[in-house]
Amino acid sequence: MTIDAHLHLNEKFDGTCYGAVNELDRQLSECEIEKAIVLHLECQPWSAEEVSKC
Repeated sequence: MTIDAHLHLNEKFDGTCYGAVNELDRQLSECEIEKAIVLHLECQPWSAEEVSKC
């Protein structure tokens, strides 16, 4: 099992949290990474709560 333990969402993808999560999921699947830990940054345009819901 491959786990990436340090990821951030890219707000430049489409400007939405949901879009950034979907893009990250696509990239993880493409690289055959099964699990990931996404770290929220205070400078991101979404709250930690919104990230957790996405």
